Amino acid sequence: MREAYSNKVCATCGTDLVCPTCGTASPSGTNFSNWIRAQPIDMSVQDLDFIIHDYKKNVIFTLEEKCFGSKSNKAQLDTHYIIYQMLRKANGMRVKTMRGERRVVYRGHHIVSFEKTSPDDSEWINIDGKRYDTQRLLNLLRTGGLKTGS
Repeated sequence: MREAYSNKVCATCGTDLVCPTCGTASPSGTNFSNWIRAQPIDMSVQDLDFIIHDYKKNVIFTLEEKCFGSKSNKAQLDTHYIIYQMLRKANGMRVKTMRGERRVVYRGHHIVSFEKTSPDDSEWINIDGKRYDTQRLLNLLRTGGLKTGS
């Protein structure tokens, strides 16, 4: 018998995680993330999909992934915007790292939405609400920005 918090299969057709056939997402995350969301703690519980850190250039940015064209709900948008503002205020500050003290540049928060589940199976990619190709997504991942040479 499956645990109540399992995220292993699609609730509609039994395919693992996000179903590539019907687009239905099983509960996202780990058993713990599903468990904590089910608790009566009277708070909004969000996750942040990626924190990307170029430790060589001391650049960091955050990224939220959305499949099947889904959008963030209001609670997630609000929470991510709070984090964005806090990190913007710390932009360029010297911080302690495992490699000593460094000045880290924050390049913002980006929402990447796919028609299906990835660049490989999607006809389109939206980044921060605008349509881009895979090369622009790769540029974002390499630099933290959408412009060439960011």
